[in-house]
Formats: sequence, C-alpha cells, structure tokens
Amino acid sequence: MASARELRYMERCKKRKERNTTPARQLKRLRSTQDTSYNKEIYQYDTSQPCQNDTSQPCQNDTSQPSETTSIMYEIGRKLCRKPWATTTMNSTELTTQIDLLRQLGGEYMKLADAISEGWYFVRASGCYNAALRCIEKLKNLPEGATEIDSSMLVSKKSDCLKQLQHIEATFLTIAAHQNYKTAKQHKELYETELNSLREFSSKTINDIVKNDMKVDSITTEMSVEDEDSTIKNSKVFYNELSDRLKKFYRLLIDDCISVLEVPDCKFSVLGLGSLARMEATAYSDLESAILFDSSGMTSGEVEKVKHKFRLMVHYLHLKVLNLGETILPSLCIPVLNDFNTELPEHMTDNKYFDITTPQGMCFDGAMPWASKTPIGRNKTKLKPARELIMTPEEMAEYQTESICIKEGYHLSDVLMTTTLIYGDEGLLERYNTNIQKFLNSPSEKDSSLSVGALRADETLKDDLNKYLQNPLTPETLGKQVHVKKDIYRFATISVNTLKLKYTCVSQAPL
Repeated sequence: MASARELRYMERCKKRKERNTTPARQLKRLRSTQDTSYNKEIYQYDTSQPCQNDTSQPCQNDTSQPSETTSIMYEIGRKLCRKPWATTTMNSTELTTQIDLLRQLGGEYMKLADAISEGWYFVRASGCYNAALRCIEKLKNLPEGATEIDSSMLVSKKSDCLKQLQHIEATFLTIAAHQNYKTAKQHKELYETELNSLREFSSKTINDIVKNDMKVDSITTEMSVEDEDSTIKNSKVFYNELSDRLKKFYRLLIDDCISVLEVPDCKFSVLGLGSLARMEATAYSDLESAILFDSSGMTSGEVEKVKHKFRLMVHYLHLKVLNLGETILPSLCIPVLNDFNTELPEHMTDNKYFDITTPQGMCFDGAMPWASKTPIGRNKTKLKPARELIMTPEEMAEYQTESICIKEGYHLSDVLMTTTLIYGDEGLLERYNTNIQKFLNSPSEKDSSLSVGALRADETLKDDLNKYLQNPLTPETLGKQVHVKKDIYRFATISVNTLKLKYTCVSQAPL
C-alpha cells in the first residue's frame, strides 16, 4: 500500500500532466530570469570509496521514488559522520571536506524538492547550506598558519552557499507555495539587528541584577532578605520584558511570511509554548509553538486547505529562522545524518552526526519524535502516529483528557496547558483556555475524588522527584561540571508549574 507521501506525489504528478507543466519546466523559467542556477561541479560525488570506519552493509540500488535515503545521500552522510570529526576541533582539511559534503547534501535535497514539493526538503536543504556557511566561518577564523586554503576559493564557496539559499526560497515560493517569486528585500540583516539588540538588553539587564541585587555575604555566603526580594522583583520585570521582545521578534518574521504567502481566510492564533509561555525564555531559547484556527462553517475539504496554507507558512518561517545560522543539523532529523524517526532502510545504520560548528540559539524545536512541538509536529514513528499542532481550540484542548494523556504521555499535555499569544486572534486563545479548564477540572476516571488536573499533578510530581533523587544537587555535585538548565533550575521551575496545575492557579509564570 502506498504511503500518504507517495499518494500526494502521484496526485501532484497527475495534476501537472493535466496542466502540461512540470516542476523542471517551472524551474527552467525561474532560472532564466534569475542568477540562482546550481553549481553543477559540487554535485559530482564519488561514492566508490567507503569511509574507513564503515561497518554497515553495502548500499542497495535506489528506486525511482523520490527518497531521502538514496545511496548517494547515505554515502555523503557516512563521510560527514566519521568518528574523528566528533571532536571539538577540526583542521582546515577536515573543515574544507565538510563544507563540500554539506553543499552536496543540500544539492541532493534540492533535487528532491524539484521532484516533489515537500516542505521538509526545502528546510533540510537550507539547513545543510547554513551549516556549510558556519564551517566556512570557522575555517576563516582558524589561527594564522593553520590553514592553507585559497582565500578566493573560500569566497567562492560562501558566495555559492548564499546563492543557493536564495534559490531555495525562490523555488519554495514558486513551486511549493505557487507564488510568483520576485526579488525580495533581504530581511536577514534586519532580523540580526533586532536579535542583537534583544541580546544586548538581556546581557546588560542580567549583569545589572547580578551586580546590584544578588549581593552575597563573603563570610556567610548568604543573601539578605531585602536583596532576595529585590532580585526576585527585578528578575520578574526582566523576564516579562524579554518575553515581550521575543514575541515582537517572532511577529516580525511572521508578518514577513504573511506578506508573501496567501493568508488563510479565517481567524487564527500562533501560540508560544514552553519557556516562552512560562516567561522563562532566554535570548537564546528555541521556539516551541502551535497554531489555533477557527473552522466555523468549513467543510472537511476546506479545513484541509486551510491547514495546508498554515503548513506552508510554518515552513517558510522555518527557512527564515534557519538563515539566522543558529540551528544545529541534528534537530532537522535528516535521516542519513541522524535517523531519530527510523526512516532508514534496514540495511543502513544510523550515522549519528554531531554538529560542532553551529552555535545553538534562535531555532525551532527539534523534529525528533520526543520533541517536535511545532505546528508541523511529528512524523509517524513505529510507536506513535503522525501529529501536528494545527487545530481548532476544541481539538487541541482534548490533549488534556486522560485518554490522550495515556497515549501521548503527560509531557505534551503539560506543554499545551501553558501558552502565550505570539500572533493573531486573542479570542481563540481565550476559547482554548476555557476548554482546557473544563477538562482539567472534571473528575478523574482513575480516582473520582480528584480532578483530572490534580491527579496528573500528583503523578507528575512523584515522577519528577524520583528523577531528581537519582541525581540530587549536593556540595559534591556542585564541585563538578553540571548542566545549569537540566541539573539546577529545571526541576524547581517545572515543579512550580505542576503545583499550579494541582491547585488550579491561572498564572502562566512561576515568578
């Protein structure tokens, strides 16, 4: 039986045949008016030499169906994932090789995107070229004498990557989104300016709080009550302001997407989840999000068309975020690099790529099955069905029911319980929150003496406490290297959020 993706592909082919047009012809017309042609030279790839550490079975021949796991792509993945590269340093030769391999993999994804207008192909192509740009930057910053590469060649590689990123956006809008692409204003500099301003505000404010409020007695190592109160007060003001600035930044990107793409003719809301919703986000936090929309008066076919438009908007937004250069490649779940979604054929082994060149910062939540808290959501896995977070308020509120919690686990339900409006209609969010409270305050089927929310809070607190006790904070622990987020403050903040659930508090932020 054909997969959903294969059925969509066959249907598109049928329509293109009826219109007597093909993506290749569209690309030909597009390339005739723009200087964004492929650099054919970098796609000539020799797969005859296997990696030295290769222990997998030989690749089998590819089928005619477009695939992310062709033998060529897998060979590129294997060479990108050689064990000697899983270190914190690379020499000029290794960096140069990695740059070329990433460009080749990006080119293979664009071939797929040309054949079938799947949004993820454009996103992953963009991720590869942006990763190559980061390698070029790292190569340029190597100490003098550590590199022998021709500087003109480096400039040429960078220029080609930038040209291909422009081509990816043009092709996405022309073929996938069916929009006539025109030379758009380059917004990247504006985004970077806004982001740098936001981070300067964050750094200065935090330093001021540490200097002026967090005063520790040199003898007792304690803070006075007055200083503790001042620290909490000013921290709350800071996080409120930073959250507002982050949402303003995201609105800037969404506005630019909507100005180009066709906006669905319905009320909708883009919601922030996770740390942004709890007002705990930093200037380098990833974005967890969802979309609510009003389906009143729509047929099932019209609902699907609306969802399709939202998917395109999210993919386009993802392209813009990728171009900020702060998304590590493993988060994109490229099968031949990191097979988190078990998409590789049985004869191929996971390459387990480790990105040591890209700084992790402003990015989407990862596409891994345990993450994927984005509107596009999660691909189908062996254990769970596909799931996207583009729903009506009533549909999304059902994730608070006990039956869905059992299937999905409490984590997703807890994340969807705390939201903030980034963009769109506030009334939809209010409708959603009303439905959430209805489910949470209803009697539990497990224990009718407790509400759904109270029982879930009790079970969550027990699980979190048991995890904490396995690795508690002690003087000995603090004498070693610790992960600040996971080992120090996450247990405290999540526990406060869970207590909110237990005692039906409505405040979004722990502070």
